[in-house]
Amino acid sequence: MLTTIAIGLLSAVTMVPQTDTLVTLQGETRLELELWAGKVVVQSWDRDAVQISAEHSDRIGIETSHSGSVLEIGMDMRRGFRPLPVDFHLTVPRGMDLEIGGMSISVSIEGSEGNVEISSVNGSIEIHGGRGDIIAESVNGEVLIDGAQGRIEVTGVSQGVTIINATGEIVAETIAGSIRLENVNARLIEAVTVAGTIYFDGDIQDGGRYSFGTHAGVVELVLPTGINAQIEALSLVGDIEVDFPGAPEVVEEDTGWPGLDEKELNFTVGNGSAQIEIETFSGAIVIRSR
Repeated sequence: MLTTIAIGLLSAVTMVPQTDTLVTLQGETRLELELWAGKVVVQSWDRDAVQISAEHSDRIGIETSHSGSVLEIGMDMRRGFRPLPVDFHLTVPRGMDLEIGGMSISVSIEGSEGNVEISSVNGSIEIHGGRGDIIAESVNGEVLIDGAQGRIEVTGVSQGVTIINATGEIVAETIAGSIRLENVNARLIEAVTVAGTIYFDGDIQDGGRYSFGTHAGVVELVLPTGINAQIEALSLVGDIEVDFPGAPEVVEEDTGWPGLDEKELNFTVGNGSAQIEIETFSGAIVIRSR
């Protein structure tokens, strides 16, 4: 029994050797990392170097290569061909662009001011802070963007998307997940989901364009009262509820199709310079003042 335990402990140790290396940059401004599975944590500093720490099987070697403006981190399978997970902790220059992708990975990035592109088939994505453009895609994982400044594009399938404390432009799409936009200040917002709900609580800029759409979910907008906007809401089956100063009654129209009673709400607040469009097929629309 003791021999079995000792062998098990020895195996556990040999499966997670630590790679810890500092790579001095040679003019690279972009980091690329592609892995099969694992966790990736990225933090920023002001040094012109990349610190790579990784936990992995002893069957894997961590390699780096320099190609023009790109520093690529790769994995060398020393024995066998079966992909194995690797957990990375990277510290990169604050303004470095990042491209990270994988099949079953979770990614967390903090303080990056470069452009960020993340893709994961099965895993969550979290990005805290940042001043560059962000592209985040996850098929089966939550996506959280907090405190970013720039253009944000998020694509999901089965899980939710949350964007908070952000400024810039926002495009968020998902199929079964919900979209939550809170304390955002964007001139352009496009939020679309098929079966999920959409929640928005943020500022409306003069001249901005805002579009919210869902097939079966609820769209709820919490708007400041001092905005300048033209608001148009349409629902083919669900209800429209409005609690906003100056809003008229909802107009209901019989489409001639059983169960399809189209409901519309159109009104102008202030000088109407911003455009807000909300559409749903069978879900409800809720508009209320903050």
